[in-house]
Amino acid sequence: MAAIILYTESGKTYKTDDSMEIHRGGEGRIMALSSFPDLVAKLYHTGKTPISPAQMDFLMHLDSSVFVAPQEIVKNKKGDILGFTMMYLGREYFPLSNLFSKNYCILNSIDDDFKKKIAEQLIKAVEIAHKNKVLLGDLNQYNVLINFAGDLKMIDTDSYGTPAQSHSEILLDDIRDYLYGGHVSEQSDFFALAVLIFYKFTFSHPFKGIHKKLSTLAERMIHKIPVFIDDPNLIQPKVYSPISDTNMQNQFHRIFAQGERFMFSVSGSNFFTQLKKPSDIKKIEAENIEIVSILPGTEFINMMFSQNTACLETQDNFLIFDASQRGSLNRKTTISKLKFSNVYLTADKIYLRKENKLFLYQSDNNITEIINFIFPDGSFTQIYENILCIIATNTMYTVYLDEIFNNSIKVKRTEVFDRSFSVHSGVFQNIGGIYRYFYNTGKDLAIVKTDFKLKKIVQIGFVGMMQYIDSNIVKNNYFRIQGLDIQLGNEIMENIPDFAYMASGKGNGYIAEPDDNKILIRRIDDFQIVSQLECPIATRSSKLSYSKAGISVLENMSIYLINNV
Repeated sequence: MAAIILYTESGKTYKTDDSMEIHRGGEGRIMALSSFPDLVAKLYHTGKTPISPAQMDFLMHLDSSVFVAPQEIVKNKKGDILGFTMMYLGREYFPLSNLFSKNYCILNSIDDDFKKKIAEQLIKAVEIAHKNKVLLGDLNQYNVLINFAGDLKMIDTDSYGTPAQSHSEILLDDIRDYLYGGHVSEQSDFFALAVLIFYKFTFSHPFKGIHKKLSTLAERMIHKIPVFIDDPNLIQPKVYSPISDTNMQNQFHRIFAQGERFMFSVSGSNFFTQLKKPSDIKKIEAENIEIVSILPGTEFINMMFSQNTACLETQDNFLIFDASQRGSLNRKTTISKLKFSNVYLTADKIYLRKENKLFLYQSDNNITEIINFIFPDGSFTQIYENILCIIATNTMYTVYLDEIFNNSIKVKRTEVFDRSFSVHSGVFQNIGGIYRYFYNTGKDLAIVKTDFKLKKIVQIGFVGMMQYIDSNIVKNNYFRIQGLDIQLGNEIMENIPDFAYMASGKGNGYIAEPDDNKILIRRIDDFQIVSQLECPIATRSSKLSYSKAGISVLENMSIYLINNV
C-alpha cells in the first residue's frame, strides 16, 4: 500500500499506510506508526475540520497520566494539517462500560474498592479539565478506558470544549443532561460523571427501568424520576443494586431527583452495594417448569456448555459435568485452577490450558499435551464451537479442536494486523471502516462484514447480538448470519442479554433470553417473541446456556437447571 508520510513542526517524520488503521470514528481514523510502537496518529476524514494549534495549546496542559491528549500536529508535505500524534494504549485497556455488567465484575473479581479507585480518578479528571478551562462534554462510558491494575485514561480529547474551540454538543443520549436543555457546560459534565459512577456501582443507568407513562430517558430526566424513586408507575430492573452508603445515595438523590449539579465525591464512602449470597435452596417451584439448583450454596462465577458437557467455574476450580441427559448434570471431575487456567469445550472433547500449553483431557489419568501448538505470549482467545481463534502479534491462529491425531492438532496461521482487532467485547476487526467478525460454518471460520461501528458483539453459532452507536444512541440488535450477509432484528434492545441458542434443525432454532422473572423465547427467523417461561430466579442480567440437560441459568453466583414439566 502507498505510504502516508506525516511531518511535524519539530522536524520529525512518521510513516503509516492504510493497512495500519486501528480504529475509525465519525471524525477520523487512528493509525499505527511504523517504528513508533508507543504512538499513534489520528488522521481526520476529508471534509472534517482538523485540530487547530490554539486547541492543541489548551489540551497539552492536561495531565498526560490521565488524558490521552494530542502531542504534535502532523501535516502533509504541502503543510496541510492532517491530524496529530498521541499515546497508544495497548489492548490491556478496555471501556468503562464493561463495569456496568454484573457478570463481568463477578468473573473478573472487580469489587467496590476497585470501582471506588476508578471513580476517584474519574472525578480527578473532571477537576483537572475544569481547572484548565476545558469541558469534557461527551463524558460517556466508551471515552473512558481502564485496565485491571486500576489505571484510567480519558480518550477523544480533541473533541473537548475549550476557549479556542466550542464543543460540538454531539453526545450520547445516556449522558446528555436533558433537564437543562442537553447543552455542554461544567454542570453537564457533573451530570455525566454522576451517571457513570451510579451505573458502575448499581448495574443500572439512573433513568432505566420501565415507566408506564414516561418511555424515554429524556422524559425521565426532565420529570426527575430516577430508578430509586418511589413511583407507582415505575418498575425497577431486578439487576439494580441499591447504594447503601448514605453519603453517596444522598448525592445521587440531589443530582437525579432534585436537579442539582455539583462535583460528585466518594471521599469517606466505604460501603456501596452488596451482591446477594448464592442460594442454598435445592428446588424452586414455578408454573409449568422445574427449577433445580446445582450444588446449592456454591459460589459460581461463570459457566460454559457444549451440547453434552458443562464446565461450572468457581474462584478455585473448574467443575466438569456430563450434560447429555435431560434434567440432570452429572459430575465427572474437578480441575484445579492451580494446575490449569482455562477450559475449552467442544461437543465431545475437553481441552485444558496450562500457561502456554494446550492439553486434551480424556480422564484424570489421561491428559495429553498437544505438542505442535503453543499459545503466544500476550495473545487473546475466542472459541467458536469447535474452533479456537487466537489473536497474537500480527498473527491469527485457527486451531481445529476436533481435528486431532495422537498429540498433534490442526492449526492454521494467518498474517493479520493485530491492533485492528477488538478483543474485550467479543472479537471483531476494523479494516478501512468496515467491521469484520467471524462464525463457524461447520468446517472453518468465515468472515462477515458490517459498516456498523461496533462496540460489542456476542455470538453463538450464526446468531448473536451487536452493540453499535447510531445517531448518538447506543443500540443493541439481534442478528442472524446468512451466507456472508446479516439479517437484523426489528427490535432495538435495552441491553445485550447473555442469551442461549437452541438449535432445532439446520438453519432454524430459538433464542432463550433472560428477563426479569421470566425467560423469553424468540424464533431466529425474525427474532419475534413466540412464548415465555415464568422463571422467578431470572433477571435481565442472568446468563443462560443450553445443552441436552436443559436451560441453565447463572444468577447471583448460583446456577439452576430448568426444564418443562
